[in-house]
Amino acid sequence: MNILEKILVFLHLLGMAFLLGGLLTQLNGKQKLLNRGVRDGAYTQIVTGPLLLWVQQSAENAEKINDTVIGIKSLILIAILVIILTNKKSNQLSNAKFYTLLVLAVSAVAFALYLY
Repeated sequence: MNILEKILVFLHLLGMAFLLGGLLTQLNGKQKLLNRGVRDGAYTQIVTGPLLLWVQQSAENAEKINDTVIGIKSLILIAILVIILTNKKSNQLSNAKFYTLLVLAVSAVAFALYLY
């Protein structure tokens, strides 16, 4: 694993921590808000994910990448971004959208673990 790949993995994990942490901190609250941690975490994930994939495909272990898992994880992140971008002005989430974001974020972690 070269230094660029290590940096991208670190940033990708940090983005997931912000996304999931921003959601989990609001779990017991009455109002569900689209806070900055959730937004920035999702943006970090969507930027570092393709870059990480590009670096891994150009490395020697390119044959080990599971395209199905990458596709599912990409769809999950796109769904997260759609929910975030459609609620960008109000910053308030309904319970259904909040729990959908939470399930999608946990699913992204599960697929990332399956990938490695």
